[in-house]
Amino acid sequence: MTAWLATATPDLDLVRDTLTAIVKDTHRAADVIQRIRPLARQTDLQKARVDINDVIRDLVPLVRTEVRDHQASLEIDLTPALPDVLADRVQLPQVIINIVMNGIGMP
Repeated sequence: MTAWLATATPDLDLVRDTLTAIVKDTHRAADVIQRIRPLARQTDLQKARVDINDVIRDLVPLVRTEVRDHQASLEIDLTPALPDVLADRVQLPQVIINIVMNGIGMP
């Protein structure tokens, strides 16, 4: 980037766009780290009965910004009255978030 700025007439729009992308990537990396921390701390699975529909509903606000930023759409079609599943309350949401992020093309 310093080479761009060193030119006689630097393309400030290009520099601004690049810096904006760097900030977005930094925020995305921070979000990933924040989601991974509980997994690193956890030694044993903490399985409990979980309503998967509730888990999905709780995650929608967490992924909404990424979905919007990637100009994707997220459609939720939940089946009512599903039986609870026995799952880890930290890992199950992480798996669902990963599926959504992969679906919108995020690494």
